[in-house]
Amino acid sequence: MAGVTWGGYLMPIKIIKDGANQMFTSDILAGVNLARQMGARVINLSLGAPGIQDGALASALAEARAGGTAVVAASGNGGGPGVYFPANLPGVIAVGAVRPDKARASFSSYGPELSLVAPGVGVVVADPKDPRGYSAGLGTSFASPMVAGVVALYMSKYASERRVWPTPDQVYGCLTQTAEDLGPPGKDEEYGFGLVRADRVMANTTHCFP
Repeated sequence: MAGVTWGGYLMPIKIIKDGANQMFTSDILAGVNLARQMGARVINLSLGAPGIQDGALASALAEARAGGTAVVAASGNGGGPGVYFPANLPGVIAVGAVRPDKARASFSSYGPELSLVAPGVGVVVADPKDPRGYSAGLGTSFASPMVAGVVALYMSKYASERRVWPTPDQVYGCLTQTAEDLGPPGKDEEYGFGLVRADRVMANTTHCFP
């Protein structure tokens, strides 16, 4: 189906073993390491958990970012304060969810680490179990790849025009400075810098293509 980055290359990495009903940070770490080995420029983590930290995974994500890979993660579906790990790590673009009316989805976790929000309610996705082939999903796990797709669009355009990949810091600055401000003026805990705006990202010559 069509996605945010219709011309990009996707590399799905499976981290939950067949028949398993849970995942471990070691599984996520293995997936992150594989993505790095394969040369991924953007890593999306539509997963997370509250109240945990893992030094090995945190180090791997920091190393990925230092190597030029942008990292995007879901803020969590706890519905209250407290962005989930690993979205709460420094340098990770933490993404919350909004409804079609641009109000924060009631399930979307929030906090000072939140970077951006994206659509996360009624997101149409391919679903082989549905007789129509599609279904509507909700959750920050659907919002996070929206932002990752915009990151990929921006990085691709920047690289094609400048012959060099933008840094994760440039990616973060571009997306946050072009976001549509929601909630109280400026950055706030429920919306971060606001709603990701692909149109502004791709056209802005001040913050994205100086």
